[in-house]
Amino acid sequence: MLEYVKIIKEDPYRLGFVDEDSPKEWEPIINVKLSEYKESAYVDSAIKIDNIVVILELNPPCNDLNISEYIGNKRKQFEDYYKRILEDIENSEFYDLYIK
Repeated sequence: MLEYVKIIKEDPYRLGFVDEDSPKEWEPIINVKLSEYKESAYVDSAIKIDNIVVILELNPPCNDLNISEYIGNKRKQFEDYYKRILEDIENSEFYDLYIK
């Protein structure tokens, strides 16, 4: 499950998440699937912890006055996408490779 941590930086907004459940070995697979997302998203492998750290970068349009609503909507969309990534991995041959 993906847990939202916080906004790490502004301009662009970088939202930090931690995946506490997925095996660390899934990092490269998750990163490839994140590269297909409509916003910039990636696994941050520079952070050395036992969990997978994911970054979502957002560039809100200048005319968007309600930044918190924009970020909330984008965050929800991203969390749904990430959930589908994990479901895809669990239903693929990758799952068998890393579970055995």
